[in-house]
Amino acid sequence: FQHVKKALKPYSKQGLRINTVNFTLEATRDSQWNPLLEKCTKIAVKNGVRNLDFFIPECDLPAIVFRAKSLVDLSVREGNIKRMSVGEIICPGLRKL
Repeated sequence: FQHVKKALKPYSKQGLRINTVNFTLEATRDSQWNPLLEKCTKIAVKNGVRNLDFFIPECDLPAIVFRAKSLVDLSVREGNIKRMSVGEIICPGLRKL
């Protein structure tokens, strides 16, 4: 995830839009990745990510994903989604789940 964070950094500094982010980690069954995943996802959302693919067993899908106004396509193949109220979900552009 340090590499992912480093790769996303120029997007933040230059205000560039991110089209697609694919978070995949097949060899873990540990939630230790949650804090780094949260940071990386926050960068992607702030930079207008349109497509997000999430495949990380036993990790939480960051709640910020459900406030991403730019998100068009969300794929959660493996991971945890915490309970939320309907009012917390603000994805007006979401077309594919």
